[in-house]
Amino acid sequence: MDIKDLIFIQSADNYIDVYYKRGDYITRRLIRSSLTAVEKELEHPDLVRCHRSYIINLRHAKQKKRSKHEMKIESGGKIYNIPVSRTYKEQVKNAMDSLN
Repeated sequence: MDIKDLIFIQSADNYIDVYYKRGDYITRRLIRSSLTAVEKELEHPDLVRCHRSYIINLRHAKQKKRSKHEMKIESGGKIYNIPVSRTYKEQVKNAMDSLN
């Protein structure tokens, strides 16, 4: 899978859900791994941890104006609201600023 196709990763206990584009569709794949392990393995400037349970691809993210604690991910006609915790808020802001 190409990094540009990765939309976001969500942790669920000892598993992670990987959401990615496959052609015109959004596909979800369940993998037995930790979010921390995947974060270290996929080190890429477009990927940023925004919550203890989420890694997002900034190329698909848009900041919601009405809430500082959520990101809106739009891809394939679907919209996902992803939480942004106080711990990672500054890191996400800096990463988004560096993209522009």
